[in-house]
Amino acid sequence: MKTKSLWFATAAAVVLTGMTMMTSCSKDEPLLPEVIESEVYDEGEAGEVRAEVGTEGTQLSYESWIMVRGITRASFDKKVSVTLNNAFNNVDSVIEVGSFNLGECCTELVYEAANSRRQNFVTVTDLLLMYKVTFDVFSFSYNLYHEIGIYDDGITRQTMPYHPIGNIRDNGYTLTDLDFIIEDNGEGEQVVYLRKRFDHSVSLDFNGKTYTLPAKIELRLYAGAHPAVVSSGIVNSGLGNIEHNLWTSRYTSWVEVKHRYSDGSIGNKTYTIENMRTEIDADIEKYKAVILPAMYVADEKLLKRLKDYTMHGGTLIATFKTAFANENVKVYPDRQPHILNEVFGIYYQQFTFPKNVTLTGFESGAPEAEHFMELLMSEGAETVLSYQHSNWKKYAAVTRHAYGKGEAWYIGCMFEEKYLQQLFARILGENGIHAAAP
Repeated sequence: MKTKSLWFATAAAVVLTGMTMMTSCSKDEPLLPEVIESEVYDEGEAGEVRAEVGTEGTQLSYESWIMVRGITRASFDKKVSVTLNNAFNNVDSVIEVGSFNLGECCTELVYEAANSRRQNFVTVTDLLLMYKVTFDVFSFSYNLYHEIGIYDDGITRQTMPYHPIGNIRDNGYTLTDLDFIIEDNGEGEQVVYLRKRFDHSVSLDFNGKTYTLPAKIELRLYAGAHPAVVSSGIVNSGLGNIEHNLWTSRYTSWVEVKHRYSDGSIGNKTYTIENMRTEIDADIEKYKAVILPAMYVADEKLLKRLKDYTMHGGTLIATFKTAFANENVKVYPDRQPHILNEVFGIYYQQFTFPKNVTLTGFESGAPEAEHFMELLMSEGAETVLSYQHSNWKKYAAVTRHAYGKGEAWYIGCMFEEKYLQQLFARILGENGIHAAAP
């Protein structure tokens, strides 16, 4: 279980004097007397606030009153009262997310006016105060409903007494692992979701009492068609088949992973990638384009040179798993691709093995993503190709980003060679680069 503390304190009060209210009149409404003079000389709220606490939240109501005297066709002196209602709703929901890495949290208070009702000279307006909680991967809000009464007889206009909502405090959250579930997706296929329980709460003050509202949210992460990987751990990793040449060195980077599947089976799988390291030409600026095909291992000196190269007008093209680990094959701990995420205008926190996922964006045809795909999140980059899949459509597959005087393209998945050739022809052609035909 992971716990993270958040804090937010504010005093929320509403002053509606001067707000123009619009109400409708029907033939069934009684005609109100014409007021010639009037004044309010006393006001208050009933001491008792009636509260009902249930599974969905807390319902409150109380009487608000004013004493008004004046003259219509005859003088009057009377008490005007209305019942004001409040409702503080709990949160209980299921939300599908793209990652369990929640990211940063932001909170804000938002007011919205809802319905209104007319009771003689009093218009009661329903107000919705939303305490919104937003993470990188999902958001939710606590809905705090309360009512304000405004007396208006055409001569005297006054907001009636009410209890304000005050001192809203964020109590933080906890994240707890839950068992995965298997569901039918409605298309005859069973799919697997990983789950976590997100518990959060806020406290607020109302009429001298403190109320605490809980949020119980089930977060679901799509894992794939059943049987899917539901947990994994690295068994071993290393380098092999190292070859040193005059200008380059080639080697195989491998990692052995133990997978547990949704059908209960357990198996080990080894993933390998062929890498090549080279010393970049001292005059890298003389090249119009530099292509990084799955450059898994790269030291920071090299990455900074590529960043500067793009900044000063070069075209940088990279494929998935670029800038993932340092020269000692240790994965960089920050957002991927390391250092270059700013250049490409993207980052990713999740990858998957595609099944029945096509790409959209080509003028003719829709190739399938093959073997491996990164779920790219744009931070300023243009989405050139995207995934055609109900769970992955919000992620980019290929992006383009202007950086400094140059341009950077990132290819987040594998797909059919003829379409890859079309993409490279576009990239090179748009940058005035002529390459030999394959």
